[in-house]
Amino acid sequence: MDEIVSGVMAETMESVEVIVLSGGASDLSNEVLMTRCIHYGEEARTWRNKFLGLLPEVARRRLYETKGFGSIFHFALVIGGVSGKQVERVLHLHNRLCDVPKLQVLLEKGVIGPHMLERVASIAEPKNEAFLADQVQMLSKKALDTKKTPVFPASILWLL
Repeated sequence: MDEIVSGVMAETMESVEVIVLSGGASDLSNEVLMTRCIHYGEEARTWRNKFLGLLPEVARRRLYETKGFGSIFHFALVIGGVSGKQVERVLHLHNRLCDVPKLQVLLEKGVIGPHMLERVASIAEPKNEAFLADQVQMLSKKALDTKKTPVFPASILWLL
């Protein structure tokens, strides 16, 4: 985010660290505080999705065992603060997407969170994976939900 934070200092990772060390949040104006909240919230989501995307590979390699964790669930909780339910959802989703590698890569790289990919996983097949990969990156959750349920014109409802 290249917005001006204080004076001529742009908000990059280096300048954020300098600003944070120079004073607390109580010294910030409302606009700067809001800008930071939005920026950090976006970054938190991005890094969480990236961490979740790594879990299937961690499970496949059983990396958690070599690092002294009793299970993938314990590993995810300690390292990433992720609940067991979230781990189950990601691992299950990864298995469901094995036939559609373009969507699976979106999950593994953390480009799209699992909650968005779950909305299209039930209709994903090799012939429509490119279309769905584009749509899941452009559309909102609500728009994706309406894509799952077909809308029929009133003129053909009597046939159903």
